[in-house]
Amino acid sequence: MEGKLSLWELSVFEFAQKHYKNDLIDMEVIGTEILNQEMIKDGQKLAPFFAAGFL
Repeated sequence: MEGKLSLWELSVFEFAQKHYKNDLIDMEVIGTEILNQEMIKDGQKLAPFFAAGFL
């Protein structure tokens, strides 16, 4: 059941980011799986800076 909920969260998040366009209503979607993915994505973006700091 938890896997289905995570998949649903990610699907709604993707829809809100890519397809939902409305000037009057701002659709914000948040959940544990979304936060986890965003933190991983940000960590990957910062990895070169950490590697340069060790040199």
